Amino acid sequence: MRKFALAAGGMAVALALTACGGDGDDTNGLSVGGGGGTFGDLQQLVASVEDKAEQVQSVKFDAEMTMLGMQFTMTGQTRIDPDDIAMSMTMSMAGGEQEMRIVDETIYMKVPELGEPGKSWVKRDLSEEFAELENDGTAATLLENSDPRKALEQFQEAGGTITSSEATTLDGRPVTRYTLEIDAVEMAKASGEIPAEMMPMMESLGTIPALVYLDSDALPVRMEVEMDMSAMLEEAAEVSGEEIPAELRDNPDMLTMSISQDYYDWGEPVTIEAPPADQVSSKPLEDF
Repeated sequence: MRKFALAAGGMAVALALTACGGDGDDTNGLSVGGGGGTFGDLQQLVASVEDKAEQVQSVKFDAEMTMLGMQFTMTGQTRIDPDDIAMSMTMSMAGGEQEMRIVDETIYMKVPELGEPGKSWVKRDLSEEFAELENDGTAATLLENSDPRKALEQFQEAGGTITSSEATTLDGRPVTRYTLEIDAVEMAKASGEIPAEMMPMMESLGTIPALVYLDSDALPVRMEVEMDMSAMLEEAAEVSGEEIPAELRDNPDMLTMSISQDYYDWGEPVTIEAPPADQVSSKPLEDF
């Protein structure tokens, strides 16, 4: 049971990080647009979204993910001005909550058990990573996870293709919905973090469907990814030499991983500040 959990859980987390946009190489972003017509080529989408996002430079986001019977939620805001990058978000999972901020080239995490009495925040200097944001690292990964362009870049790197587009509405607003197909193996390669022994699990996923919605300003307002993980869990059982737990095998709904991310208030001012100094522990967050 332990070996199966490690194999399946490790792959599920890797999939989630990849689908959310973490740890990819820096290439052009994939996005989908409304307003000026539909796009049939990812390069066109890249150029359009990159141009629009660079003009507005800020966005708020909400995300929800379910996998293996667990649910995770995230809400936050990010400023993508290259001269003043900042991000704040709150994550909830397994009954717990964690708050995080990146501001002034420093990451702050609200983790009371790691700090000092009365000082619930811990921090780490990220100035060296900010000097080379193209490289993988804490700052790059976290900022990518809050920037919709990065998730879209992952889709492009994975050889994603647009299979259809449709004018529709989302929460009462006109949008263009694009249906994409993404090669799971190529997505794994783009992340650069999947051990060779886990590749058969990724291969079992085949092609992953995704939906991307663009508003009339050609900015992403929602992305959805859904994966049937039943074949992957069969592979995990073979790798671990253990059986799939009955609670998973007998509950088909638990065998689907779904990720939904909403983006809103593009271009609106965002306030992201460091926590009060008297609430920040002197103990550094070196091992984050």
